[in-house]
Parts: sequence; structure tokens; C-alpha cells
Amino acid sequence: MNNFGFEILRQDQDKINWSKIGFVHGNGNSNSPKNYTFVDSNPPSGKLQYKLKQIDYDGKFEFSNIVDVEVKSPIVFKLEQNYPNPFNPSTTIKYTIPMSSFDKAQYDNAGVMVRQAHHDNYGVTLSSSKSDIHVTLKVYDILGREVATLVNEFQKPGTYNYQFSINNYQLPSGVYFYRLRTNSFIETKKLVVMK
Repeated sequence: MNNFGFEILRQDQDKINWSKIGFVHGNGNSNSPKNYTFVDSNPPSGKLQYKLKQIDYDGKFEFSNIVDVEVKSPIVFKLEQNYPNPFNPSTTIKYTIPMSSFDKAQYDNAGVMVRQAHHDNYGVTLSSSKSDIHVTLKVYDILGREVATLVNEFQKPGTYNYQFSINNYQLPSGVYFYRLRTNSFIETKKLVVMK
């Protein structure tokens, strides 16, 4: 076998195009069976389709059969510790928005959110659909002053990875806090900028 490796392809939401989401190096020339592993670390929820593009060293390639996978919506909010931490110049902040977070909202006949049933004083939040929730992800200095707004938008349930670069905000070295907030969830974690 003349196996250079495998491109992992996932069908786009448009159900027409395919995107390369990863690559696994092959074991070259081998007549014995080999096992390969790839984890799609940030798949959207729903019915997904995957296929492999097996590439030879001489540039020839073949596609595998299409595999259908059902990815369930997350069931709990989660804000993970940024990685790396400490960091310079960038770090990844990962968070999860569950489908169950929409139980506290009321909708009109068109599916537009008209009232939040939460207990804070943030007012009424309007959304374009049942599956969207308003999310903010902000960074604060040690004195509690807001220094960066990373996310301030409606998002669908799923897992998100945000690349936070201090180059965009001119932050000095020090301890900071990042906070994820929705209508029914708030969590704060510490991050350290080290120059």
C-alpha cells in the first residue's frame, strides 16, 4: 500500500459542499491492517455526513463511502478553562450552550422569543428563533473593569471555541477573568497573560 494519509471531510450545512476538518498521516507501505483515529472536536449538532479521502504518495486518491453520524445537542452549559494558560499571544476559550437552556423562554406563534422567564433585571431579550440564545463572553481585569467583549450575539446550541488574542486588545501581563453569560447561566474563570 502506498498510503500517505487521510483527509477527513465533513459535509457542510448546505448539504452540497464538503470541508476538510482534519488529516491523519498514513503508515506508508504496509500489507498488514492498520488502525487510525480522528476525533471531530467541534461538530455541530444534528445529522452529519463524513467521508475519507485516502491519498497515496504519488498523489492518487480515493474516497471512502459516506458515513452518517447523529450528534446530539449538549444538555448542560459548560465554560472550560482556557488553554494554554498562562498564554501569550493567544488562547482558546471553549464553551457549550445546551438545547435545554430554552425551557425558560416563551415564544409567539412565529417562534420568536417574546419573554424570558429569568429572575434578574436584564430586561426582555428578543431572538430570531427558538434555537438562538443571547451569549456574552467578556474579559475583565483584576479590578473588575471590562477590557474586552469577545462574544455578544445570539448563538445556537452547540460547542464553541473562541480564539482570544491579546494583540487585538493591547493587554499587559497580569491576571484577568473571563465570564460567559446567558439568560440563565453565568460562570467566570481566571486567565493569565504572560509577556
